[in-house]
Amino acid sequence: MTNSICRNHQKYKQYLSAYRLAYARAKGVRKLEIMLSFAPVIACLALYQLGPYIAAGSRDFPANLLNLCALAGVIMLLVCDLKLEPLRAMHRRAANIDLEAYDTAVLEFPWHAAISGERPSQSTLDAEARGYDAGPAKAHPPELSLEDSWYPPLIETIAIEPARLYCLRQNCSFEIMYRRKYMQLFLLPMLIITTILLVVQIYLFGGSLPNTCCTLITASPIFRMLLLGLTVQSRNCQVLQELKGAIEEALKKEETSVETARAFQDRLFLTRDTQPLISIAGFKHIKLKYLPVLKAETEALIKTAGH
Repeated sequence: MTNSICRNHQKYKQYLSAYRLAYARAKGVRKLEIMLSFAPVIACLALYQLGPYIAAGSRDFPANLLNLCALAGVIMLLVCDLKLEPLRAMHRRAANIDLEAYDTAVLEFPWHAAISGERPSQSTLDAEARGYDAGPAKAHPPELSLEDSWYPPLIETIAIEPARLYCLRQNCSFEIMYRRKYMQLFLLPMLIITTILLVVQIYLFGGSLPNTCCTLITASPIFRMLLLGLTVQSRNCQVLQELKGAIEEALKKEETSVETARAFQDRLFLTRDTQPLISIAGFKHIKLKYLPVLKAETEALIKTAGH
């Protein structure tokens, strides 16, 4: 054994518990944002169907309903942007910092306060870990336990300097897969469903230009969330792919100093502020299907390099 990365996981896995608690808080805000974003469209369609019973045949009812729902769409957009987005960003940054605490401890990095800010105190991390164990952990299936190391055991047979880069490469690969699956499993299906709902609403309200514009305004919170998500995640997949390539190039040139690895970790940290907030079932599917493949890939690279 020439490094203790896998053993460090067992020593510091409570940092991942702290990360999961902050992540769950950010995900809770995202759920509320999704509910509020869809509310105007769903309410508009539901109330339109109830129109004959609640409007007594009024001719102005459809137009008034659409105008009110468009106003609701604008209000929801403002609530999501001005209130929920900063709150979600705060919790997601807290999760990012907890994950950074795990990475720096397991991979034996120095903490870089200029990029990550102040390191959380040990008492804070321990309290957050206990909060996770007492709450969100109960909803997680056994497959998502923190017992197994994130990296293959073979990683401990090589020097810490190249081992860091192999681990960072694996992290980049997982982040890329994670984001791509988030787009495929959530963002794109939701965009299709939203488009279908809008086509139905435009048809029901006659398809005139004013009504179509009001319908689009009603759905503006959803479209903002989905289109912005697709744009951000696509861009970050490209950034992570470039980072992965740079790590592979450094391994080839044997540029494995702690300063080089720390610079790569800084770039990875900055992408994690937009880490997707995916469901437990979605994360379970991605982890169980792809993490073993990535571990095997890391082992194969280590053997091929002849370490």
